[in-house]
Amino acid sequence: MRYAYAVTQAEALSAVMRDAQPLIAPRKRLLPAARLSHLQQVESALIEAHETDLGGHPVWQFGFGKTGGEFSDALFDYWRAIQTVSYLGETYAYGDVKHLLALFDQWKSQHEQTRRLDEFFIEALGISKDDQEAHWLVERTP
Repeated sequence: MRYAYAVTQAEALSAVMRDAQPLIAPRKRLLPAARLSHLQQVESALIEAHETDLGGHPVWQFGFGKTGGEFSDALFDYWRAIQTVSYLGETYAYGDVKHLLALFDQWKSQHEQTRRLDEFFIEALGISKDDQEAHWLVERTP
């Protein structure tokens, strides 16, 4: 069963980025390092366990995996989005999530958003092809 609401791909990515600070920063601030590490390991294990069934679709296709929008798709994509934003923040923004949020604001303020947010980030941050695939910014190749 599909969700009762529909969002565009840009709206889904915008929601992920808008919520990135509350989702990531408090985890770092509120959880002891060992607990945060354990939580990230559990989420990684969940992603790995379900990737074959739920797909390697890009994160911008949030909620529309192989099961056609079931609740499991949303959870799977939530775990992947958290991991992707965390990785980009740590690796490409050198631990500064505010830099990612500033880029998001820059993208959002453009009068004509002719590019998806993921495409904007790929260019603005110079994300490598390997990282694009590894972190679901592009379709994973088998």
